[in-house]
Amino acid sequence: MRCRRCAATVSGPESTKPEYLPPPRAVVLRAKGCRRALIRRGLGLPLLLARKQPEGAVPHQMTYAPATTSAAPQDAFERWAALQAWSNDVTNRLDESADLAFWERVADDYDAEALAKRVPVIVERVRQLVPAGASILDVGAGTGAFTLPLAAHAARVTALDYSPAMLRVLRRKLQAAAAPDNVQVVLARWEDAQVEAHDVVFAENALYRVADPRLALTKIVAAARRRGIIVWSVGRPPGPQPDGYQPGPDYVHLVDGLFALDVFAQVELIERVALVWWDRDGA
Repeated sequence: MRCRRCAATVSGPESTKPEYLPPPRAVVLRAKGCRRALIRRGLGLPLLLARKQPEGAVPHQMTYAPATTSAAPQDAFERWAALQAWSNDVTNRLDESADLAFWERVADDYDAEALAKRVPVIVERVRQLVPAGASILDVGAGTGAFTLPLAAHAARVTALDYSPAMLRVLRRKLQAAAAPDNVQVVLARWEDAQVEAHDVVFAENALYRVADPRLALTKIVAAARRRGIIVWSVGRPPGPQPDGYQPGPDYVHLVDGLFALDVFAQVELIERVALVWWDRDGA
């Protein structure tokens, strides 16, 4: 056998052998004793095609990310929580009192910029995914931008939110003469809520700031008898980001979390909005 790096012909005990490196792991097959099979630490990849460059040529400089295999979270929900803690995005309000104060300030004017108004096709697509006559649990219902359109299509809707200010606006809407009479309003944190299973569990931009993403998503999956639907606006704005910008979790981390729970979700991207949905086995 001929070593690919030094062209030496080797056989028997001098034949090629695998060389194992510590994390980040790499395996390089080379002739025993070959000094030219160099390893660049970092990604653990061999330096291939190391040829003499023409005089005056500037060698290509490769940048490798630091080795973080042993330190980076490997669990889907650990990654999700780590991104929340790392992010400096303005929507990343992990302090509950600050988040509740924010909704108190914006509740009365929230509908003017609500996703349901900005991208109405999302409302229609969600309505299509809800079987006629189904019961719906709306987690993070807010002012009811999705709750009311869905109530006209469903047998009943449980609208749950932990912001008194947002539910105050929803209750005001429900007092209107033409409002549906099949909506029950529940004030509670989703992680603490005691609610029965519904045919469909729906959540729209409700999981950005949950303290325990594993618990929150596990409860959604368990509460959905037939189908789960989660709407998640793509968080990172298009184009260059400000210096030092650190995004939080996005819909890909939601899908990763669902996969960790043995849920194989469908993903539809509509105008920078991810529509993630799945059917319960046997439903």
